[in-house]
Order: sequence, then C-alpha cells, then structure tokens
Amino acid sequence: MQKGNQLKSCCKKMLSSREVVARDRPHPLLLGQEEKQPCFTRDVEDPRVLAGRANSGMTGLFYHGNNAFTLIELLVVVLIIGILAAVAVPQYKKAVEKARMVEAITAVEAIAKANDRYYLANNTYTRDINDLDIDFPGTDYNYCGLAAKQVNNFVLATGNCNGKQIKKAFAQRNTEGTRYALSIGLDGSRECSEYVNISTYEHQLCQAWAAGQ
Repeated sequence: MQKGNQLKSCCKKMLSSREVVARDRPHPLLLGQEEKQPCFTRDVEDPRVLAGRANSGMTGLFYHGNNAFTLIELLVVVLIIGILAAVAVPQYKKAVEKARMVEAITAVEAIAKANDRYYLANNTYTRDINDLDIDFPGTDYNYCGLAAKQVNNFVLATGNCNGKQIKKAFAQRNTEGTRYALSIGLDGSRECSEYVNISTYEHQLCQAWAAGQ
C-alpha cells in the first residue's frame, strides 16, 4: 500500500512538471537503457505518454477508451436498414411472383402439347391428366370431378370446372388462396382467370401471357 502511494505521488510530481524529459538528450527508454527511478517500475508506462494524456484531459494511470455507439449512430443504422428493406422486399416479392408465373406457364403449355399428342392417337382430348405421356411430381387431386395433380403451388388439370368452356390445359395458382388460373382452349387460345387474391404484378404477368406477349 505504501509502495502504491509512493508511485502515485511520484507520477503526480512528474505530470505537473513541464519538463518531464530533458531536451538536450533522448529519453533513456528510447535508447534501450534502463534508468533507475525511485518511483517507476518496469510495468509503468512511459512518463511522456502519461503527460500527454494528462494534457489532453485524460486522467489516471491507465486510460480505457469508450467504444460504444451513440444514439444518433444507432438511429442512422436503423434508418439505413429501413430504407434498404423498403426497396428490397417489394423487389424480392416480384421476383418470387415472376418465378411462380414462369412455373405455371411451363406447366400449362406442357399439358397442352401432351393433350395434343393424346388427341392425335385417340381422336379426342382427355379429361384425365394421368392419361398423358408426361408425369408431374405431385399428388393426385380431384378438381371438379377431373383427375388432376397438386404440384407445389398449383393445381394442374386437362380441363376446368366450367363445362361450357372445355380446356385442354389448366394451371391454377392456389397458394395463400386462389390467385389466378392459366388455361389453353381446344383451339389454342390462351385465357387468364383472375381471383380476389391476385396481386397487381401477377395481374400484369397473367394478362401479358394471355395476350401472347
């Protein structure tokens, strides 16, 4: 305890002095020489460093900087994240919707071509998707009395529920509620049926496909 008080007292005297190190010669610590000081041991920092800290308003033998973020910095980070999310999330949803539409178009056109081949062999179109020469990796599904397939986000069939409008290919998006249905008629015409859950972007994609774009 007495040694610690002696160390603090000596440091205070050196910090209060304007000439800690003589100007006419370099400090012995820089020359690799160890000068015996009654109040400094080897674990004490260079007195010039301590003096510099004292002049800059830093107190104490050891200084620990404050590395924490300020409130303004945190608010700026939150604001940037919010802006990025506002831009990125809608674009991501559009990309997902476009990928689902491409999936539906690929499926309905494949069913139509397979049903055309069935017609050439049997002189009639089938209402059972299992009669076609292609296979969809889904589960069997009863769609308005028709043998259909439930594949991921779609119901695939060779016809629709409206008996007055016979279709040779049909794909209905039913994720999160029925959204839209793509169908190809016996004459090759395209039709997009829209439901209440359809989004604006899906509406644009669906109508563009029906128009042959």
